[in-house]
Amino acid sequence: MIVFLIVPALLLLSLLTLSRPSSALVLLTALLPTYLIQFSFFSLPTNLLEASIVTVFFFTFIQPSIRRQWPIIWRALPSFLHLLIALFVLSAIVSTIISPHILTSLGILKGWIIVPLLLGWLIISAQSFFPSSDSAPEPLRSPFAETKTLPAKTFSPNYYFLIIQSLVLSGNIVALLGLSQINHLARIKSVYDVPNSLALYLVPLLVISVWLFFNRHQRLFYLPSSLILAAALLATQSVAGISAAFISVSIGLILFQPTSTSTATRRPLYLRWGAVLTLVFISLGYLSSTGRLTYLLQPLSSSDTHNSLSVRQQLWSISVDLIKDHPLLGVGLGTFEPAYQNQLHERFTQFANCQLSTKKCESPLPEFVFRDPHNWLLSFWLNTGLLGLVSFILLNAYILVHAWRSVLKITGGHNQHSITPIQTNHFLITYQTQTLTLALLSILIFGLADTIYWKNDLAALHWTIVTCLIAQTFSHLLLTITKNQTSNHPSRKIHL
Repeated sequence: MIVFLIVPALLLLSLLTLSRPSSALVLLTALLPTYLIQFSFFSLPTNLLEASIVTVFFFTFIQPSIRRQWPIIWRALPSFLHLLIALFVLSAIVSTIISPHILTSLGILKGWIIVPLLLGWLIISAQSFFPSSDSAPEPLRSPFAETKTLPAKTFSPNYYFLIIQSLVLSGNIVALLGLSQINHLARIKSVYDVPNSLALYLVPLLVISVWLFFNRHQRLFYLPSSLILAAALLATQSVAGISAAFISVSIGLILFQPTSTSTATRRPLYLRWGAVLTLVFISLGYLSSTGRLTYLLQPLSSSDTHNSLSVRQQLWSISVDLIKDHPLLGVGLGTFEPAYQNQLHERFTQFANCQLSTKKCESPLPEFVFRDPHNWLLSFWLNTGLLGLVSFILLNAYILVHAWRSVLKITGGHNQHSITPIQTNHFLITYQTQTLTLALLSILIFGLADTIYWKNDLAALHWTIVTCLIAQTFSHLLLTITKNQTSNHPSRKIHL
């Protein structure tokens, strides 16, 4: 029955892609939680998110005016970026080949590697959606001046604002659904199976919302958005998620200068710190009142008490043992759970043998159902091997370093009291870059204690943030190749 609803929806999406591919892409970024709507296509398991991404990709690819520009955009990006992405995909393919559960690995390769990368490419190549016959998005009114507006330029940061807003709006809808459960569940989970899955989705979106609010961008939207997302995150009682959000925003307050020419914007930095610290105390008070902090601290007072922290310690310990057994290739893409279960059974066998002796024995915890080590370093090593881990680390580090440099170059290179409209355009790009940098940091920080990336929505969210950062950070390269291409082919102008 669900297929009869999905087919018309995909047909409408295909028509939208043919007529307004830029709008179709913005819509895609709001559909990340729709991976929960699952169905089969000719016996191939899939979901609405995957089908939507493939639909938009296909119906953009078949348009010659768009397709012709893709190789140009690809060549404009740094070769080292090409290499890192290629190595990451190669590691996933190798891990699929060596997997003892090939069908499981193929499904994960499709849904968590290939399809999210298709979405990422659509975001990077968004300039190809604006041929000369169409107009680029309407220029934003500058948040740094009362009367100036941005002139229409080849590269417009406005379009990426739409993608960011689409993500945040999606997060607000999911958060409101979760808050409706607050009287029925001790920890809300919204449309997800567990509260932590909700927290993993909300944390980077909360960081985005808070930072854009701090930068005086559309405060009528981002103030209530920040409050809704913060309330929902708090109601998940995910201490790791709450900590990741606070740490990321604090890093931003320490490292980033306000991207505004107004002294009124720069003056109340202490107010921002005050808001952050107030929320810290509110969070601590709420978590104490719910008993969550007491629950987490129990093992410190009683060695016989176990909770999620002690379970994670066992997960990490077994993961390290698995890495020692499979140091180069890992255990296979998406096959951590059976490998973990086998290792845990071995520990129970060792415990049984130990009890027959006079040695002091510590029983393993009977926690068998875990799909991931709850630490992204261990997870990528076991899922994609050493090559996958190294390429993922280098990819994120490369993007973060270049994003940081681009922010310093713009904010340090202009007199912020008298900037031109073009420089104002640069500042718009800058605080988008700041925002996305902090969002990516929040994911990586949260991932030290939970499962980032290895779900359909989280993989798509990661590549959405990463590729938006790539498009912002390397916009000068894209503009250079665009100008050259435009001069060689006057009839084809590329707009970003």
